[in-house]
Amino acid sequence: MNGVSCNLCGSARYEVRFQSEQHDVTVLDSCHYAATTDVYDGYGRVVECLRCRLLYTHPRLDATELLAAYRSVEDASYVVEIEGRRGAALRSLRAIERFKPSGRLLEVGCATGILLDVAQNRWQVEGVEPSHWAAEYARREFNVPVFAGTLEEARFPDSTFDVVVLADVIEHVADPKGLLREIRRILAPTGIAYVATPDVDSFFARVMKGAWWGLRPAHIFYFSRLTLQAALAEAGFRTLAISAYGKYFTLSYWVSRFKNYNPILCRTALQILAFCRLKDFLVYVNTHDSIEMIAQRVERRRNERN
Repeated sequence: MNGVSCNLCGSARYEVRFQSEQHDVTVLDSCHYAATTDVYDGYGRVVECLRCRLLYTHPRLDATELLAAYRSVEDASYVVEIEGRRGAALRSLRAIERFKPSGRLLEVGCATGILLDVAQNRWQVEGVEPSHWAAEYARREFNVPVFAGTLEEARFPDSTFDVVVLADVIEHVADPKGLLREIRRILAPTGIAYVATPDVDSFFARVMKGAWWGLRPAHIFYFSRLTLQAALAEAGFRTLAISAYGKYFTLSYWVSRFKNYNPILCRTALQILAFCRLKDFLVYVNTHDSIEMIAQRVERRRNERN
């Protein structure tokens, strides 16, 4: 486990915000890294930077170990909720198309390629996904081009894409600032970045504190609207829109997320849904504890360039 300074401002000064018993997280603990995990505890120590207020896990696994874990993830449960994920993808695309109606679109951390499949009727799409299982699924089932690896390993040329999508990914990576800079490099002038992530400063996060669902072993950065906007600005983006981000899932999926909070009530509710034949009913839920941010690449003055 490595100690780290703040990724956003570089400060080493922090205070402990949340503390949980640390799981023995290794590259073999694939359940922690799957998108459909319902493990919300065992996240270790989460600290808050005293300078810029970014929250992050400290200490944590190093970048090499984290990447090895994501490369090996297989998450068959992810595609069970495919219709709901299609609905969420369509909603995200509509938000993007308010500012950029067409062009070349890249999704970083595209999982099994559901958003790319929804988008490919109107966009020229590509994906990047570290999970070899998920990348192969996307290529096989949706016939979309997906590079199995990281964005840096893909080595796209400068100004390749009109839109880059980063949905529920930035909280997982070891270097969010570096990732945003690489996204800016591969975006065309005036290109758009779409970023969605849990909001650590939301009402539910503040009320639930250490029991908030967004605190989990695989999340190593926790953004608020202010810190995410600051990270985008530092990387060379101008924010165009900020809103809360909801999702579509079946009723049974939503109920199953409460297993760790009250397993008896969760089991009873699932039985009732099955009896009433409502378990597969799709529901859009927006708890206002996730951020959806759209930002545009801006040109920097010469003395500001890296």
